[in-house]
Amino acid sequence: MAAAKGSPLGQDTLGEIYELGVGGAPQDYDQARNLFGKAAEQNYASAQTDEGDLYLWGWGTEEDPNRAKELYEKAANKDDSMAQNNLGYLYFIGKGATKDYTQARDWSEKSAKQGNPLAQELLGVIYRKGLGVDVNAKQAFRCFMAAAEQGRVPSMVVLGDMLRGGEGTPQNPAEAFRWYCKAAEQASGKAKSEAKSRLAETDGSCLPSPAPVAESR
Repeated sequence: MAAAKGSPLGQDTLGEIYELGVGGAPQDYDQARNLFGKAAEQNYASAQTDEGDLYLWGWGTEEDPNRAKELYEKAANKDDSMAQNNLGYLYFIGKGATKDYTQARDWSEKSAKQGNPLAQELLGVIYRKGLGVDVNAKQAFRCFMAAAEQGRVPSMVVLGDMLRGGEGTPQNPAEAFRWYCKAAEQASGKAKSEAKSRLAETDGSCLPSPAPVAESR
């Protein structure tokens, strides 16, 4: 087995299996942390990010956002997109680091350029609210669109709001309604309730597309 032979990819993959409790393996955070740690010691960026997650959220260990930040920094400097996103998030909320919207934006932009939808969404919030930067509704709209197109439901709802109000884009109630419908179809829990609330405000309901009518011969 690759993990037993010291392969960092194998160790990280097996660690993820134990972290999630999939593939017939029990969920075991201690095993996951041990495997992530071995791979991280070999400077394997993905494992450094995965180990950071355990410390950030206190999964199977004491919550330690400072340790999480150290691990994310190592991986982020190797261009790991998720580590860059997570590091930006820590600066955004001020956990494990002093709140710093400029750092949050810088790291999120690095991650977003690699197509990370979480980073694209966070950038949208930063530009829409003008956090550490001038308000830029057009840029915010582009960021939320990029995230929504990759399935981020919160971004779908925000897109609907911006289209409905003409914020950063021409007003387009029909397109807003389409994004609300898409969000309602894909969401669950609080996000689904939020999407349905927007639909109620527009006095509309999402209907399935009619089946195509066969052409007569």
